[in-house]
Amino acid sequence: MKTLHLSIIVIFISGLLFVISNPVFAPCLVGVTKCGPPPGVTVVASTDSQFYEKNDTINIQGRIYLQNYTKLVTIQVINPNNTTIQSIDVPVTNDTFGTKIVANFDKTGLYHLVTCVQDWCDRSYFKFVSEPYTTTFNGKDFVIKYKSFADLVGMEADVNSQALRVHIANATAQGLQFVIGLPRELIDSKGYDGKDASFRVLVGMDQPDKYMQPANFTEIASSYYSRTLAIHIPYEPVPNSAGVWDFKIMPADVNFGPSASAEPPLKLFKLGMAVTDIKCKQDFQLVIKSEDNSPACVKLQTAEKLVARGWGYKSLSDIYTRNADPNILSQFQSEIISSQKAIQIVQDYIKEKNLTLSLNTNQNNVRIVTSLGYVQILPPNGYSYLLNVDPKTGLPLEETPFNGTDYRYKNPQWWIELEKSYLGIASNRTEDGNVVWDVVYTNCSSCISNNPSFFVDAITGKVIRAYTGY
Repeated sequence: MKTLHLSIIVIFISGLLFVISNPVFAPCLVGVTKCGPPPGVTVVASTDSQFYEKNDTINIQGRIYLQNYTKLVTIQVINPNNTTIQSIDVPVTNDTFGTKIVANFDKTGLYHLVTCVQDWCDRSYFKFVSEPYTTTFNGKDFVIKYKSFADLVGMEADVNSQALRVHIANATAQGLQFVIGLPRELIDSKGYDGKDASFRVLVGMDQPDKYMQPANFTEIASSYYSRTLAIHIPYEPVPNSAGVWDFKIMPADVNFGPSASAEPPLKLFKLGMAVTDIKCKQDFQLVIKSEDNSPACVKLQTAEKLVARGWGYKSLSDIYTRNADPNILSQFQSEIISSQKAIQIVQDYIKEKNLTLSLNTNQNNVRIVTSLGYVQILPPNGYSYLLNVDPKTGLPLEETPFNGTDYRYKNPQWWIELEKSYLGIASNRTEDGNVVWDVVYTNCSSCISNNPSFFVDAITGKVIRAYTGY
C-alpha cells in the first residue's frame, strides 16, 4: 500500500463571515470607563468555546445594554438545518445573564445561538461534532475524537511514513484550532527512556511532504489510552481562501508510529509498508531481494554474502546502480549543473522577465533553498514532485515515485533510458518527466506560505516552471 493522498474538492462560499467570540466594538473615548455598543444593539451573547463534542458543557454568557432591564432573556439554539432545537429563558442580573447547556445534539455542523431583546437579535456560532471519526488500520477500527470550527475531510494511517494524516477544509478565520485525541494503540511518541515524548506535526496546503512546515501545537491532555493535541490552524486568506490544510502527525521515534514494527519485515512489506520504512534490530542489516524487492533482516556478515551472490542489495539506490551503464551514468552526472548555477539562472530569469516576487529578496532573513528531484509538469500550471535525486550520483533516492507509479514494471532500466534521452542518445524512454533543481525563496523555516519557487532543468538549464508567490 502506498501513501494515500486525498484529492479534496471544496465548494467554498465566499463572503460568509462567522463571529466566533464576543463582538468587538469600538474602544471607549479617552476618560470614559464604561461604554456600550453601537446604537440599536440591546444584547450580546457568546459561548466559551468555538467548538464542542458530544456531552460537552456549553457555557453561555451575555450582557444587556438597556437600563433597568428585568425581563427574561430567551436564548435559541438553532441546528445546521436551521431548526430551533432548544429555547431557554434566562434571568438578568446587573445587566448580565448566563446559563449552561449540554451538547447532546444529533447532527454535526454549525449551530447558531440567537438572543433577541426588543428589536435586536444577536447571533453567535459554534461548531458541534456529534460522533468521533473512525479509521481502520491492520483490520482494526480506531475511534478518534476531534473538534474544530473547521470541517474534517478525512484521516488515515500512513504506513509508509508511520504517521497519521488529517485533512480539513473551511478553516477561514483567524485563531482556529484542531483538537484531536490520539489513541496510543494507533500512534504514540516515546523517548529513549520509555517516557512520553513530544509529537512532530507538519502542516501544508495539499503539497508534497518536503514542502510541509512544522505546525504550532500543544499537548493539552494525556491518559493511559490516549493523548490530546490542540493544533493551531494557519490563516492565509489569499493563497488558501478555502482554508484547506493537511496535517501529518508523527512520533519522535518512528517505532511508535502506525506500524507493526515488532512483526517480521516480510509481513510488514505484505501489509503495505515501504521497504525504506522497515527497521531492523541492532546488529542486523536490511537486504532487499532482487527477485521481488521484498525485505529481509539478516546478520551483517550474511548480508555481505547475499549481496556478493547477487541475491539482493542493501539500498534502494542499488536498484538503479545495478542496472546502470557506467559510461552513460558518468556522462549524465557530468552534465548536471550545480545548485549555484541553478540559482544564478533563476536570478537572471527574474531580471529578464522583470518578475516581482512575493518576498523582498533584499531582506537579511530571505534565503534560497535548493533540492534536486524528478518532476512531471501538469497543465496548465501544476506539477507532481515524484522523486528526490542525489546530486552526487544522479540517481533517485527512492525506489518508487511518490505517486505510486512504478516505471520499472514497464522497463527496469527506465532511469538509464531517461539519461540517454537527456544525452541525445537513442532510447526507449517510457515517461515524460524532468530532472530539475527546485529553487525556493523563503524567509521563514517554520511558517506556512506559498514561497516563490522555480524549476530549472538540471541538464539543459532551462526554467520550466516559475511561481512568484502571488
